[in-house]
Amino acid sequence: MSRLTLAAVALAPALLLQAEEPAAPDAGQIAEWVKQLGSEEYAERRAALEKLRQAGEAAVEPLENALRSSDDLEVRNNAQAALPYARACKVQRVWKAAMQERWVVGLKEGRIEGPTLGMAPDLALGGADKVPARDGSNAAAVSGDNGLDWLSRTQEGDGHFDALSHGADYHADVENTALAVLAYLGAGHTEKVGAHKVHMQKAIAWLIEHQRADGAILNPGWVEVDGITHALAGLALAEAGGMGRKEATIAAAQKAVEYSINRHQCGEGTDRGGFGRLPKSAAPDLFTSTFFTMQLKSAKVAGLKVDPAGFDGLIKFLDAVDAKNAKDGGYFSYVPGGKPTPEATLMGCLARQFMGWKREDLAPQVTAAVQAFKGPSTGKDDSNVVANYFGTLAVFQQGGQLWKDWNTKMKQSLVEAQGVGGNTKGSWEASGAWSGAGRVFATAMNALCLEVYYRYLPMYKE
Repeated sequence: MSRLTLAAVALAPALLLQAEEPAAPDAGQIAEWVKQLGSEEYAERRAALEKLRQAGEAAVEPLENALRSSDDLEVRNNAQAALPYARACKVQRVWKAAMQERWVVGLKEGRIEGPTLGMAPDLALGGADKVPARDGSNAAAVSGDNGLDWLSRTQEGDGHFDALSHGADYHADVENTALAVLAYLGAGHTEKVGAHKVHMQKAIAWLIEHQRADGAILNPGWVEVDGITHALAGLALAEAGGMGRKEATIAAAQKAVEYSINRHQCGEGTDRGGFGRLPKSAAPDLFTSTFFTMQLKSAKVAGLKVDPAGFDGLIKFLDAVDAKNAKDGGYFSYVPGGKPTPEATLMGCLARQFMGWKREDLAPQVTAAVQAFKGPSTGKDDSNVVANYFGTLAVFQQGGQLWKDWNTKMKQSLVEAQGVGGNTKGSWEASGAWSGAGRVFATAMNALCLEVYYRYLPMYKE
């Protein structure tokens, strides 16, 4: 088995993060709350702000009108603070519908179709919330550490990493922040040591503030739990807790694990299975389950309590999506009975490695997937940064000539695509299948690829 090397939106209030369902007030109540945003009493202003943040779609138009036309600066400022949360309710409704339609259909056909992180590009809030991506060169080679330096320059004052401000088509601030934390950790920076420890402290504190009472971690304004959002944040907290050993981080990571197994994993008891985007989903998928596999494995290595039933369910799910024979380089499918693909096979093999499978038993699958996969590449048209990442981890563990060839290609591709000057120095542009994910996402994922040599120790001896 492996040993992990443990080396502009206001913060969501606790009341919001504990809510299970958005409120459904009438127009009169909303109008009264908007009026109270300008109250002389702080407690009344704050209470009205909280209610409007949770009021959902019905509050969007009144808040927009107040922001546009109110003569009271206090009303305008508070309306500005409430709007992203009220808008998020609509986004979640459409996102949930997509999870039950486009997402499921795409996975069966071997495609990642629909919302991947946070929400689909066509669901982005847009308008004044979006800041244009920065311009700059992406032409020459700089070191992996420059990627971390770029991340540090782009971190928001409250600790999060903003998706829309850096070219993303959708809100995915928790995902971006979690990936940045993982990239820092991969280079040995923790909440206690390293040149980026202050950035780590702020980022982890922000993630913890977005953890609900039951352990789930959500993007600001959300009440629907997205499995990928939670799993990434839980993974970051587990690794940060294991490396930094700060009590608050460890406690948050433990709560995240308990949510994952008790509240999100499909099935109960001995009937547990994989993980889906929605809690207790009737349609678990390999894409989501791989992120949860990494969270639970990292938590176990970090010394947290992980119910073995969680791993048992994942093993059963992996059996269900393993076709056990190759077709066009694919053994694994994203869902049982779906089309096997090389990308899914790289994820499935990585999950198998984390569960203790022997290298020789996985060799045919990993080899077939690598030979069929268009990567690792950061090219404009054929880049798949997520598959690059899972592939890098899986092939690194497999070792041998397969890894030597992959590693050579990966390093050349990443170095050639990394920014060399101006505001983008050290970063990577999101391209190909993940072009809508933004520069923070791409930079953190690519930095993690370059850190694979010392983030995970080899599971197998040569």
